[in-house]
Amino acid sequence: MDHLDRRLEYLDFEEKSEVKHEFDNGKLIEMPGGTYYHNKIGSRMNTLLNMFIDQADLNFDVLSSDQKVFIPLPNRGTYPDVTVVEGEPEYWGDRRDVILNPFLLVEVLSPGTEKYDRGGKFDNYRTLPSLREYVIVSQDEPFVQAWYLHDPDNNLWKISEARGMEASIQFHSIGCTLKLKDIYKRVKFEAGS
Repeated sequence: MDHLDRRLEYLDFEEKSEVKHEFDNGKLIEMPGGTYYHNKIGSRMNTLLNMFIDQADLNFDVLSSDQKVFIPLPNRGTYPDVTVVEGEPEYWGDRRDVILNPFLLVEVLSPGTEKYDRGGKFDNYRTLPSLREYVIVSQDEPFVQAWYLHDPDNNLWKISEARGMEASIQFHSIGCTLKLKDIYKRVKFEAGS
């Protein structure tokens, strides 16, 4: 069975599945359900980015964690927590549920996925020509990191980060600055974290 057949089989399977799976070069990887605060932080990010984009009247769409993103080079399908698309979506083939052109991606860290989100997933995402920024958001403390493509010709990425409820983080790709107290509004952190 070739790669295309495996991807089509995955998409058919995923439509009927009660749990999400990422696709990794022919293998299915079950995605654990997010905790309450993981989902809350992802939802807040979605809301705050939508509000900023609407107020600035920018040509972007903000999508939830149900949006599949396909990364051709490593042959991988993912479900980022938040996906921002500039202009019109580019679809994988005739599938209207799989996009190829995310502009900004947000992942809320989970204990089981943190290492992958910080390493291999970002390596995969950087192969997408449309990607301009990758954001990871901790759910254990008020801490956000954003990698933005500073020099596309030389594939030079820079990082900005913010820690603590009084800090703010800038998303350079869309010209947006968010306060961590807004991202983490009504999020309770465990003692000692």
